[in-house]
Amino acid sequence: MAWWNRSDHYMSTLMDYVEAMYLGSGLAPADLDTSAEVAAIAGEFASLRKATVTLTDAQIKALPTTGIELVQAPGDLKLINPISMVLHLADWTADYSNIHASSIISAVLGSAGAVFLPIRELVVSGVSSLLAGGGPDGTVAFSMLKFNAIAGGTYSQTGFAALTGPYESDVVNQALSLTCNNQGSGNFTDGNAAQSLRVTTYYTIVDVP
Repeated sequence: MAWWNRSDHYMSTLMDYVEAMYLGSGLAPADLDTSAEVAAIAGEFASLRKATVTLTDAQIKALPTTGIELVQAPGDLKLINPISMVLHLADWTADYSNIHASSIISAVLGSAGAVFLPIRELVVSGVSSLLAGGGPDGTVAFSMLKFNAIAGGTYSQTGFAALTGPYESDVVNQALSLTCNNQGSGNFTDGNAAQSLRVTTYYTIVDVP
């Protein structure tokens, strides 16, 4: 089974998380010599959560017009902090079609357009690689995402614009959803009723002071 992203990308995701937890702790390297500080870092890892949602064939085809909730809203004064995501097209039988040349699959926090690193058809045929790889043997049926950006502005094919940061109301106590912009071409077509898209998200919940 081939991967859309290299396997070392996933490793970098884990290492980036370790680095983020370490830097966020405010500890100097020498501090990690004591078991108490090591336990403090370990405690951060203990807060890592996992959510898995499986989309049916019908839901995959309707994704351009109907988003799917991946993680429910966490509650008052709480924020979902996504770490990484893995998408796997299982039980392949037939490719999906009607994928626009500029189609984008995104993970969206709330409804105000705050998005995290998308899968773009204009970049190595990302959407087709996931949904129309030609079969399960020696083709691309997995996609790995590393969340590394959030925008209060808008997203274009070249990146994020108007990066002013989202308002609290845009992201606090908001659900994380999977969406697709098929650039006005409507829903995907073809595929097969036996197929499913398994989406696994790793995240933490942050308390907003």
